[in-house]
Amino acid sequence: MIKAYKLFFKFAGTRQFLWWKSICLELLKCIFIMANYALLLYSIKLLLDSAIDIKISILIFIALLILMIGQILLSIKSRDVQTEAVYSMCEDKRISIANKMRFMPMGYFSSHTLANLTGITTETMNELESMSLAVVSTTLVGIINSIVLSMVISIFSYKISIIYLLGIGFFLLINNKLLNLSKELAPGRVKNQMEFADSVLEFIRGMEVIRSYNLFSSSKSDISQSIKRLHIASLRIERMRVPYISLQKMVLRIMSMLAGLVSVYLYFHSDIGLIACLVLIIISFQIYSQLEDASSMFFMLPIMVTDIEKIMSIDQLPSIKSGNIKVAPINYDIRFKNVDFSYGDEKVLKNINLFAKQGSTTAIVGPSGSGKTTLANLVNRFWDVDRGEITLGDVNIKDYDLENLMSQISMVFQRVYLFRDTIEANIKFGNPEAEIQDIKEAAINAKCDHFISKLEDGYNTIIGEGGADLSGGERQRISIARAILKNAPIIILDEATANIDPENERDINTAIKNLTQDKTVIVIAHRLKTVKEADQIVVLNRGEIEQIGKHSELIQEEGLYKNFVRNIEKAKNWKI
Repeated sequence: MIKAYKLFFKFAGTRQFLWWKSICLELLKCIFIMANYALLLYSIKLLLDSAIDIKISILIFIALLILMIGQILLSIKSRDVQTEAVYSMCEDKRISIANKMRFMPMGYFSSHTLANLTGITTETMNELESMSLAVVSTTLVGIINSIVLSMVISIFSYKISIIYLLGIGFFLLINNKLLNLSKELAPGRVKNQMEFADSVLEFIRGMEVIRSYNLFSSSKSDISQSIKRLHIASLRIERMRVPYISLQKMVLRIMSMLAGLVSVYLYFHSDIGLIACLVLIIISFQIYSQLEDASSMFFMLPIMVTDIEKIMSIDQLPSIKSGNIKVAPINYDIRFKNVDFSYGDEKVLKNINLFAKQGSTTAIVGPSGSGKTTLANLVNRFWDVDRGEITLGDVNIKDYDLENLMSQISMVFQRVYLFRDTIEANIKFGNPEAEIQDIKEAAINAKCDHFISKLEDGYNTIIGEGGADLSGGERQRISIARAILKNAPIIILDEATANIDPENERDINTAIKNLTQDKTVIVIAHRLKTVKEADQIVVLNRGEIEQIGKHSELIQEEGLYKNFVRNIEKAKNWKI
């Protein structure tokens, strides 16, 4: 249990002072409660001594009123501080996770399910918010308050104090058993939550296939099974905790009754006075009240710990180490020196040696799976090489500050992703400081201003997630506008001209020319026109450079490139 609190306060980080503040406020409220008992003791004494009158009664009433208002205000303030603590703590952690994800290798996102990260940042974090708000202060204050009150009672009778402390001891023994059982079951429940999130996400993302092949029954069955497993896991925890919580409450009430009976016994044997006896009997009804409230919360500690460990596990994920160089390169020559790269045990690139001169265009061609996209992505450090090095301006790219390196590169991906926001905001990702006039100029150069202007809200049009409201060509041109606005000296086009209908091809080619003018360009393309215009062509096959040169040179050689050109020419001449 102590380990759970230590882990929680470690997780709270800079916000733990707020938690301690809320706990102090709760303990101050306990002092106000003890002051009530002291005032009650004083009132009874006055009654027995027949020394009470109207004036004293009014003063006692005012004092009780002040104490009551004080308790209410302290409760409100404590709750307010707790709320600030929990949401600030989780806000900090969400931002920390987002910053961590910025520097994680792209390989992680390829090999791990999206549901895992989504589940941690949403469901797990939300559960932690609700649990920590209810659990931490309630359980800690419940224990501390009961122990302090039990010790204060020793002023009247150490025997009664021992009874109350024994009650707390029995409570904690039962609680320890409850926590151990909860610790065994909590990871299974969290795992079932992740599986449920995974199955729902897979169902939504695969909706096209499900509809096309009428797979609703099997897909629904998968979700139903994951819901059922989560239901069973949650029910198992609830059924496990109820008997133990009931036993805890029964023990506390028995000890309270015993303390009351012993108080009467001690009075009749002249060990304590009448006033002390009455006060002890009254206290016996209240001393464990906060601990009883906390009893239903303790079982949640292992669940909370599991959630925290799951969230903190993200900190242990691999990161791309940023370098220290924060100045621009002396030039924008890119060189691969003896580069090897693997996905796990599968070697994808082997002994790559390549030089792309500043201001030149390098086209990468090759069969599917030959490593074209991987080679391009190594330049922007989506992954790091296993052997060799990549230099920019004669400096290893690992030595550059990562943000500095990324500021030198613009990318137009094969699959364009647009955020659910305005078109203006999506283009502005290229340069957050850009004015609307700069955005429009970039859109004009990317040949997308004319279709944006036709929309009812123009640049303020909200587009669906992923740009679902736009055609492939429109998404592509907005992506190019974004890159134009960034105006980076290095451009990477990952099959930017592939899968575009003829009507859009001319506009996109013009947009790409505007984007790549006077830049160092690495382009992966299936379009022969794009390849022919390149300063050099790199032919990849099974992760190795098989040919390198200009179109006029490679077309004279028998090899993969000539076959590539021949197949494209055949496809052009093919008719129904």
